Order: sequence, then C-alpha cells, then structure tokens
Amino acid sequence: MAYAEINGTTLYYETAGSGYPLVFIHGFNLDSRLWDEQFAELQKHFQVIRYDMRGFGQSGPAAGDFSNYDDLAALLDHLGVERAHVCGLSFGGYSALEFTVAHPQKVNKLVLVSSGLNGFPMTDVRKEDIATFNSVVQTGDVNAVANVFANQWLEGPGQAPGRVPTEVRERFLDMVFHAFALPKPENFPKFLQPPVIERLHEIKAPTLILAGELDYPDMSQIATLLHGRITLSELVVLPNIAHIINLEIPVQFNDMVLDFLQM
Repeated sequence: MAYAEINGTTLYYETAGSGYPLVFIHGFNLDSRLWDEQFAELQKHFQVIRYDMRGFGQSGPAAGDFSNYDDLAALLDHLGVERAHVCGLSFGGYSALEFTVAHPQKVNKLVLVSSGLNGFPMTDVRKEDIATFNSVVQTGDVNAVANVFANQWLEGPGQAPGRVPTEVRERFLDMVFHAFALPKPENFPKFLQPPVIERLHEIKAPTLILAGELDYPDMSQIATLLHGRITLSELVVLPNIAHIINLEIPVQFNDMVLDFLQM
C-alpha cells in the first residue's frame, strides 16, 4: 500500500510481484479491490499494479483540471515503469483506451473488459435503467442506490437478483457503498480530444476484448466496434456472464488474461 502525489492529487496504489508490469484500472463507483483475485494470482507472473482513480477508493478527490489518462501516465513515471500491459473494466476500459491513444509508447498489450466508449449511442433499455438509477440516487437512500447499481451491472439488466453468489454481491456492494460515502466530485475528468471513438485505428497494441452475453446490448455492440477498428484485436463473448466478468469467473478470467499476455 502506498500513495503518490500525482498532478495535484494523491493516488492510492499497490504493487506486487516481479516481471513485466501489468496495470489494472477499476470501473466507475468501484475501486482497486475489484482486482483482488487478479492481484493475488497474476503477481506470480508479472509486476502487478492496481490503483484507485482520482475520486475513488483511497485516492484524493476528483478536483481541478485532470484526465485519467495523464494521471496513469504520471503514476507509471512515479513507479519508474516505462511500458506496461494495461487491463481496464467498464469505465476503466475506456480510461485504458484513452491512455493507449494518448500514450501509445507506454502500452504493450491491452485488455478491455466490458469497456465503455464515450460517444457511442445508448440503447433504450440502458437509458431507462440510468433514469431509474438517477431517481433512486435522488432519494438519498445509499442502500437502495447500491442495490440498484448491483442489479443493473453485476446481476445484469433484466436478471433476477441472486444470479451471482451472495459473497460476490456483498463485495461489489461494499465498493459501491464506499464510493457513495465519499464527497461528491468537484469536477469530472476531461476526455481526450479528438475523442477515442474517432481514433481507434491508432491503437496498434495487441488487444483482448472481453464482453458478457448478459450485459447491456450496447456493451456488446461496443465490443464488436472495438474489434472491428483495432487491428490486432481478439474478441471473446462469454455466455451467461454480465458486466463484471472478473468477479463472476475469476479463475477463467485469470487464465484468459495470462494466456493472452504470454502469447
């Protein structure tokens, strides 16, 4: 456990193992604990690095003029890491995309897990679920907010609660509770311009794209678009899995990532 003074804030990070660096980027309303199983297992093969993005976990607040891609670049500079494999989930996947386009010399291989893509149109079902989530947020009931968020993203849209094991849901909820206990962000990260959706062809890093069959339809559409525009990419769609793939099937996830990175 350590902290780095980065671009006017403090970033919490952990690193373990030796070998080629492998960075994990968590999703929105989550934190670096998302990667517990990956951190424990893959440190046997790599120097694993996980951190809390600005405004999440134990890192400093989301304030000032900042970008997640430059925060990560500064963190790697702080650690003396010139080049790394990068793995991101959801919003962390989008951050990994931005980082790869903004700092291509720092990325060897890329793993995109249920990646978002700013500028990609949402399906109606996702718009409806976002409206539902926002209405619950307005009530101020953090328990209800966290459970709606878990139903939508962990269980999967339209899936009955209880599809994933109770202990997995409790871990997920704990991260969401923590996120909503933090001060509201003063600012949001600036996005890369021109936007990544227009620059996917610039990505030359070998890329593994993972998508869950039970995720929102637009997430699988994003995965297909990424696969079509990133030259050296491989797409795997996992049956009976939703958005948070690494929590649902950690052993299989670790094996897929390890196989890809060691090719």
